[in-house]
Amino acid sequence: MLSIGPINVKTAEHYYEMDDYYAKEDQLGSQWYGKGAEALGFTGAVQKEKFLSLLDGKLPNGQQLGCVRGGKLEHRNGLDLTFSAPKSVSILAELGADNRLFTVHEKAVKATLDYLEKHVIQTRARAGGEIQFVNTQSLVAALFQHDTSRNLDPQLHTHCVVMNATQMENGPWRSLSNEQIYDTKMALGALYRAQLAYELTRLGYSLETKQDALFEIKGVPQNLMEAMSTRRQEIESAIEKFGFKGAAGAAKATLNTRKNKQAIEREALKPTWQAMAKEYGFHPESIIPKGPLLNKKEVKLEEIAKASLLSAAQHLTERESQFTWGDLMRSAAHYGFGKVAIAELEQAFQSQLHRKAFIAMEYKGNRGEQRYTTKEQILHETEVRMLMQQGKNTCQPLLSEITAHAALKSSMLNVKQYQAAFGVLTNTDRVVGIQGYAGVGKTHLLNAVRESVSSNFHTFIGLSPSAAAANELQRNTSITSQTVDAFLLNPKTHLSEKTQDKATQTILVVDEASMLSTQKLSGLLKTAKANDWRVVFVGDMQQLQSVEAGKPFAELQKAGMQIWVVDAIVRQKNESLKAAIYDSIHKDIEAAFSKIGKHVIETSAKDIHEKAAQHW
Repeated sequence: MLSIGPINVKTAEHYYEMDDYYAKEDQLGSQWYGKGAEALGFTGAVQKEKFLSLLDGKLPNGQQLGCVRGGKLEHRNGLDLTFSAPKSVSILAELGADNRLFTVHEKAVKATLDYLEKHVIQTRARAGGEIQFVNTQSLVAALFQHDTSRNLDPQLHTHCVVMNATQMENGPWRSLSNEQIYDTKMALGALYRAQLAYELTRLGYSLETKQDALFEIKGVPQNLMEAMSTRRQEIESAIEKFGFKGAAGAAKATLNTRKNKQAIEREALKPTWQAMAKEYGFHPESIIPKGPLLNKKEVKLEEIAKASLLSAAQHLTERESQFTWGDLMRSAAHYGFGKVAIAELEQAFQSQLHRKAFIAMEYKGNRGEQRYTTKEQILHETEVRMLMQQGKNTCQPLLSEITAHAALKSSMLNVKQYQAAFGVLTNTDRVVGIQGYAGVGKTHLLNAVRESVSSNFHTFIGLSPSAAAANELQRNTSITSQTVDAFLLNPKTHLSEKTQDKATQTILVVDEASMLSTQKLSGLLKTAKANDWRVVFVGDMQQLQSVEAGKPFAELQKAGMQIWVVDAIVRQKNESLKAAIYDSIHKDIEAAFSKIGKHVIETSAKDIHEKAAQHW
């Protein structure tokens, strides 16, 4: 697993020396790592003076990193990325004297750091008056490998102290931007475990996966692993006792229960560990593979890597139309667990990118990270736009303008509602839309449309992503409604003979259209085209989006679908609260809360239930 936390240079020297933890001149298992470290001339074991000086932002050339605010220099010291091997690996490394496990752990850590350096390490730079995030591919890290926990249990782990310093391509040194490191924490942890699992299976070990993509070596008793996890038990007890929540709470529990690390030789601890293993009936030598390394080339690593990536992409695009490199690698590591290494995944990705299986998007995220999609997803989105465009000016209007005006004259619609209803009745496009906020009376105007053409020659079918919304649509508009899924399963199952008569115009009214995925909306448009049906999408692209991939309702609006905007809220009668709703729609949250402030009661978390009950 991987944990990330900041380092404070003010206490670094005292903490690391007193606890025998990091900064000792003769520190065994320490080393500098990264292209940035090489550029500084830092190689071999980590020296205390260089370590602390670099934490403080002082470079060997005399440059001081950081910024001056209020006449005072500010500099973040760095991050500690701690990679911890599974407990079974730690136990076998110590009790079974399989020194290869120390080596494969180190290889997994370094492979993950190589990925970090190549894809994650960033700095900020100003270009054209704007702050941009720039990937530097320059890492300065100090690595310290340890074998025990603070409670002197077997615990193989490596502290990777990432210095707050990186070198730009053109030479100057800058401070790091940490956000991307935190953003990709889960991916980094998954890649470390994937590489370690690959190395272990290559040694001949059998693995068993646990919850949350964790794993252990098969054959190490669970009760022994629990008995040798006293540090974890302390942290979990503190979390439960003090009610700590989330990752921040776990970090606080870890800090609050921390003891000074005792400087005891590993050989002095072995008799205790061996006695515990004997007590639980565990004989390490019985599961340590004795044969030669397995030849992974025989199983065609490139094919496994390709299959893992394509499975990962298919999984990711079930929910989102785009994904980051980190998202893809994290998911691919899961699919190729124990069978493929990070390098093969990266190589396979470049190959699939060249083959256009993956496509780089023009849009980049908040921190400049490149986003990707699949060829299939692009085809779905292109198909949706094409079907909408092909349906323009291909249908007879439901009513003439004169007849439509006469039919709507007594419908009690406001201006925006009238314009939308009139447009639906008189347009000639197969696919149209009504864009409206919540509470603007969209179902009211749909009911007016239905009543205007209530004849033997028009049939309305209501559709919605959920059964509850379909029932609501039917209740408010008297349009027989069902879910989109049920309709797509067999579009004509629920239709009457009259509806299937070609002389009858059929209109699909699709409510909550913003919640439709690209694939389902494409299915609706293909069905409508095949049967010569009309489609009216109704929704708000700012409200809930599809659980599945894509935002086709918004994309169709951008692509030129005929829409009518209904934005006059009629549901809310209190003018002050209505104004606050408009503020929230326009993302002016401060203004919204200034209008509803008297309706807001602020209280502490521990008192909230009692206060809420009293107020009620």
